[in-house]
Amino acid sequence: MAGIGTHQAECAFSIRAELLRAHGAPDPPPAGLLAAVAAAIIDHCGHRPLKAFRLAHRWTVAQGVREVHALCRGHGLGPRGLHERSWKEWEAGGRAGADYRDLLCRLFQTGPVQLGFARDYSPSVAADLPGSSMYRRTFVTAAAAISAVGPVDDLSGVLRSVSPARRSGRVDPARVADLSAVAAAYRRSYQDMPAEELLGAAHAQLRLTGAVDPALQPEPVRTSLLTVMGEMAALIGVLYLLDRGDQANGWRYVDLAWEAAKAAGNAELQAIILGGRSFGVAYCSGDHRTGLDLAEYACEVARRGASDETRGWVAAVASERAASLGRLSACRALLEMSRTALTAEPTETASLGIGVFNLGKLAAYEGGDMVRLGRHREAEPVLDLAIARLDPSMQRHRCTALIDRAEARLGADEVDGACADASAALDLVSRVQHTGNLRRLRALSSRAADTGSPTAKSLWRDVVTVAADARGALS
Repeated sequence: MAGIGTHQAECAFSIRAELLRAHGAPDPPPAGLLAAVAAAIIDHCGHRPLKAFRLAHRWTVAQGVREVHALCRGHGLGPRGLHERSWKEWEAGGRAGADYRDLLCRLFQTGPVQLGFARDYSPSVAADLPGSSMYRRTFVTAAAAISAVGPVDDLSGVLRSVSPARRSGRVDPARVADLSAVAAAYRRSYQDMPAEELLGAAHAQLRLTGAVDPALQPEPVRTSLLTVMGEMAALIGVLYLLDRGDQANGWRYVDLAWEAAKAAGNAELQAIILGGRSFGVAYCSGDHRTGLDLAEYACEVARRGASDETRGWVAAVASERAASLGRLSACRALLEMSRTALTAEPTETASLGIGVFNLGKLAAYEGGDMVRLGRHREAEPVLDLAIARLDPSMQRHRCTALIDRAEARLGADEVDGACADASAALDLVSRVQHTGNLRRLRALSSRAADTGSPTAKSLWRDVVTVAADARGALS
């Protein structure tokens, strides 16, 4: 029940100060930013919405009452007999009359849903992470690094703005540049940051960017904001689908990303989302045929103006789908297409990719493709090269490459070598929280244990232990 175990006002004021500081300490703070502060206070401190909005404005109850009276005078709405007692009753869960509900919505420039006076029955697409705090500190230090404020309650309304009253007006283009810089840092952080922490940060970035309301902004600011929203929704979708195995939330965020990318007219972002969809249908549904169709379409879209890195990545994704379907010649042609894109004269288009894609990662794709095609001896030297090339910070990429090499070695009856790679991958899985790779390791360790090797049996026990320990965080 709200109100039980709630935090002191000082905690709410600390959240307020941190979020305002992250946005340049505007004076006065725009309504959209204060609404985001209130959402953070609700999530972290457990207060009811009306109290959270009051604390976001740093008002006492008496100040709130005075502001209502001032609002009525300023707008010629006639006097009201509001006293502190009534306000406190509303904050405790009492029901305000229709007239006062309207006044409070005007005062805080928000809607009845946000103030807790009504329910929103539109489909919700974001649940809180099991066993995790809804308010997290971001881990990336940047010029406009923002604090996580928890999951978005209703993503279907993000692109339309939560409420006309929450619009924050025109935004400084420099602030948009800061939002874009933070989004890029989060995307690149996919290579080594734990899924749980990255989800919290990306949720916050999406929510705060949406609070600006792109519909109010002129071009090119509107397009830039939509692009940031699409980047973060795509990142969240990938984290849910591939890292946490949560299809329900994953696909909804991918859909939101696609909506934002189309609204922005951004071919780069559209190609990335199509590549993500290809991964999703292949790994979640085992439908490699549809996955190949999506990846090939991503290649087509990428030719309309995507970056070299993204053109290379979507071709590599298509090669993986072709390999899974046993199409060796198509796989090799797509790998060559990827290599050509990466080694071409650089274009001016900036990559919006999740993580990093370079020649080292392409080698990892090629080695993985050979494993999928059953060409284990051919795969090993390619994966040796890939692992040597991959920077140690690329933990997710190295983890996948190690599992691919473990599968190649197991396929070539090199059980001890396979176990060594799998053990190294298991350590990385524990760090980055990738359920897809953990499932692969469980299957691999089970097959290896069937050989009767003592090393393999030890590996199997280690994998089962990690799976048991990680259940709450990863499943």
